[in-house]
Amino acid sequence: MNVTYLLDSNVFIEAHQGGYPMDVFPSYWHMLSSQCHCERMHSLAIVKKELMVGADDLSSWLSSAVPPSVFLDESEVVSLYAEIATYIASHPQYTQVAKDVFLSGEVADAWLIAYAREHGCTIVTNETSSPESKTRIKIPDICRHYNVRCIKPIEMLRELGVTI
Repeated sequence: MNVTYLLDSNVFIEAHQGGYPMDVFPSYWHMLSSQCHCERMHSLAIVKKELMVGADDLSSWLSSAVPPSVFLDESEVVSLYAEIATYIASHPQYTQVAKDVFLSGEVADAWLIAYAREHGCTIVTNETSSPESKTRIKIPDICRHYNVRCIKPIEMLRELGVTI
């Protein structure tokens, strides 16, 4: 199975801040870098922008261990982004604040879904579906609506046959 995985920022952030800190699990970070070099894992430029905000170990690792080509240009999927934005804006379940956050120019979520839908990618995120939520729009719930595959990082690692 030749799957291209499209990683949400929280895959990097949560691993760095808790689950797999670089000083304890260097093999995890080496594996991520290797998979990025093999072009199995990608993300978007807007995700990189989110990740580079702080001058920390994560931003240093991204600059030194991940090829710039991993972060794809989301601007090519503007029309699909607009379709998702229209769907979100007209969805009666969500509060206006939830809609505004999800569609903020600083948040990658809708861009990830648009890109994955256009290119048949699998989104990898730590978010958990919450279909009844009114105050937070979750990637897995919008992926379900658009028939975009969305999995947790551990599922991706299993599919890749990675052991650490």
